[in-house]
Amino acid sequence: TALLMHNLGLSNRYEEAFMLANQLASDLPQITDKLARFTVLANLSQLMMFAGQTDLAIKYAHMMEETLPPGESLCNPLTLEVTALDKSGRLTSASPQLQEAIDTCLAAGQPVFANTMRLVRSDLYLFERQPAKAIELMQRTLPGINATGYYSHMRAVQGQLSLAYEQLGNDAEARKAALAVLAMSNPDEVSEWVRTSYDVLYKIEKKRGNAAASLAYYERYAAQDKGYLDDVSARTLA
Repeated sequence: TALLMHNLGLSNRYEEAFMLANQLASDLPQITDKLARFTVLANLSQLMMFAGQTDLAIKYAHMMEETLPPGESLCNPLTLEVTALDKSGRLTSASPQLQEAIDTCLAAGQPVFANTMRLVRSDLYLFERQPAKAIELMQRTLPGINATGYYSHMRAVQGQLSLAYEQLGNDAEARKAALAVLAMSNPDEVSEWVRTSYDVLYKIEKKRGNAAASLAYYERYAAQDKGYLDDVSARTLA
């Protein structure tokens, strides 16, 4: 049920996903099997974060720490907690929780989770207008991301690189990274990184005085932005 709820959320079937979330939250006191409880809490935390309910997401992550099944580490719950803190604006690039999560995940042999935390840190560097630090961290992280082949990270790191190079005024590298995101994306999907890439490309072409190209990229950015806002509205309503 927890995995079905997760997949319904990924498929934008939010009403069904949140109905299952209510059911699972009500069932929690009766779920005593450690692995089942851990899985339910992890997916509830992720869905609540997706819905912008960060305090609930953190609460469920803390509950995971109290219900570790045999062979599990604190990596997953710490990652969820840090991600929720980031979404709620309560994290900086120097927050100790970030390094604790990275170290815990590396010790547990969980490179994908560790890379998730590194991408959170590089995103915070961008928010703090420290693009050089963001690029240095991403360049160190990129070989590990390529080794795991995790699609979400492969796209995110190129999207972040495009923003970092844009902040530095390096339009050539910003354009290259933005085009790399589009090359690995479905042109019809609504995605944060596709939207970001079209925005970067629009600004670069506008700066160069290429009116036709800048307008084309802006129209694609506007379509992505509308799709994103429609999706947020659907989540909120559900």
